[in-house]
Amino acid sequence: MPNRVLLKKEVAFLIHNLSNSGGTQRMLCILSNLLIDQFNITIFVHEAGASFYQLDSRVSIVDLSKEKGGIFSKNIKIYKVFKEREIDFYINLDSNSILFNGFILPRKTKLILWEHFSLGTNFNKLIFKVSRFYAVLKCFKIIVLSQSELSAWKNYSKLCAGKLSLIYNPLTVSPPLVPPSLSEKKFLAIGNNVTVKGFDILLEAWALQKNKDWSLQIVGLSDSDIDILNQIIFEKKLSNIQLFGSNK
Repeated sequence: MPNRVLLKKEVAFLIHNLSNSGGTQRMLCILSNLLIDQFNITIFVHEAGASFYQLDSRVSIVDLSKEKGGIFSKNIKIYKVFKEREIDFYINLDSNSILFNGFILPRKTKLILWEHFSLGTNFNKLIFKVSRFYAVLKCFKIIVLSQSELSAWKNYSKLCAGKLSLIYNPLTVSPPLVPPSLSEKKFLAIGNNVTVKGFDILLEAWALQKNKDWSLQIVGLSDSDIDILNQIIFEKKLSNIQLFGSNK
């Protein structure tokens, strides 16, 4: 067993990857950077790749993509690392996958769901519903990001009412905001997925507005997202729209 820093708790997270520019990756990196002085942190990933966002070098990364044999072998790997590092808290960021990434846990490890997806619009495949119910039964705590999600989970199951906590995502802006001059009429939309964020619907709405003084900027898109939106812009003959890629 490796030496543990005195009084430091061991915390593990699981996410599909750190290389994407999504909000889930961003929040995990922010939290890990904030907690690394007080906790030993391990992040399990299913897909290797450098973190898109800045991540403290003291955070340990475990790449599960190297494990052969499917879900079972990956869970055995998770279990062994938990036992070796004496993980106190295991935090999964997605109720759809929590069943498949931790169905074998050491007795001392407390399971926490930090849900980053809306319960109302989440995937409703049977296996995901089973995974969500597993979270209700097994989790020590279930963390949601908004008051509406807190209400949705309370209505979803009475079994999780005492486990629910609301913690808002932080709004971090660097460098400090500069007061706007208000000299330009501009809409700004930020996100990394056309269908999830509804940017295709936004362009439908933009086609209805007739004021040519206004412009629209959409920031945070992948190359494929930009292609999709450019096609809509072309088909609807829209103007005053700028599309930008991911930005840290």
